[in-house]
Amino acid sequence: MANYTYITSSGTVVADTADIKETVQKEFKQALGEDISLEDSTPQGRLIDIETTARAAVVENNALVANLFNVMLSYGIFLDAMLANFGMYREGATASRVSVKITGQKGTVIPSGSQASTSNGIVFYAENDLIIGEDGSVQGTFLSLELGAIACAAGELNKIIDGTFGWETISNIAPAVLGTDKESDAHFKQRFLNSGLFTGKALLENYYSSILGVENVQSAFVYDNYTNDNIIYDTVSILPHSIYCCVDGGTDEDVANAIFAVKSSGCGYTGDVSVQIKDKWFGALYSVKFNRPEIVDIYISISVDRGTSASTELEESIKNSVLSFANGEIAGYTGLNIGVNVSPFEIAAGINALIPGITVKNLKVGTSEDNLSTDEIKIHVNQKAAVAYENIKVIINE
Repeated sequence: MANYTYITSSGTVVADTADIKETVQKEFKQALGEDISLEDSTPQGRLIDIETTARAAVVENNALVANLFNVMLSYGIFLDAMLANFGMYREGATASRVSVKITGQKGTVIPSGSQASTSNGIVFYAENDLIIGEDGSVQGTFLSLELGAIACAAGELNKIIDGTFGWETISNIAPAVLGTDKESDAHFKQRFLNSGLFTGKALLENYYSSILGVENVQSAFVYDNYTNDNIIYDTVSILPHSIYCCVDGGTDEDVANAIFAVKSSGCGYTGDVSVQIKDKWFGALYSVKFNRPEIVDIYISISVDRGTSASTELEESIKNSVLSFANGEIAGYTGLNIGVNVSPFEIAAGINALIPGITVKNLKVGTSEDNLSTDEIKIHVNQKAAVAYENIKVIINE
């Protein structure tokens, strides 16, 4: 008879199918006699194997279904369904954005959805209608047709696809602001753990969990100055009796509402972003303040031994693994969040976790190409590190 083993430390159910064949053999003996041959080559031996396989499949399926009710073991659409019960939904992929300058005949209308591309065939489209002005130019925003972290260096978007009469040139005046991939299972689970555990008011955990429950919020830092004096915490000046929140992602209004929902009476705010919030009970207006992080662009140089990897696109895979690390998409790694130092050691470990077979020999980080080192980069609680695809250099030793 099949049993199930329970690993209580992780809540895992493991199917134990070792005794199924022996059980089926006993049943055949009881039905056809103790002297029956059980050799695999006999007709009854083949029937025993088929029945054993069928029963094992049922047991393993039962264990799989049981594990899907464990949030930490669930995955894919099963995880979506599980967390929907808690009012949480997976964040979809977003497009990369580029600021462009368009030239042509004045008065020409570039309709929303008009397309342009890079020399590599990466397509972007106009977010809104654009009208060329008196000086023969107009600036606007184009979005990548493909969702995700689609890189586009300054000046690369220069080919017009939709030939609207009067539209002559296009060029992006800055690198693309990278979009995000569909939220990974690991990030979705971590967001659930961060946002779904605290439902009270006024505790730091309540601010933190309420903020992380906001759509598209990636990370946050919260500090409570309960003293009568201004204090300096990690370079940030925080007003007396006020809450300091630094938030990456989400709309200003949604973040402000999340903070206001758990703030205790009489507590003030410290921050540069100010949003007017109306109290739903009495209609009074309150100015909720918080901060957005300063983005610290980092550069990375990686030297690896190919080892047993036979990938023909190893350099691209390594760069993408760094971006996955930065976005917190690797299980066990927080990624590049607010106030989190940039550690060469952790980035190297994240690369090895995604790409087995290679050996990271050396990994250096810096805030410019000229100051790379193996030392951690200090990130303050009002900052967040970010790395662009083009700022990652990979050296592969064959």
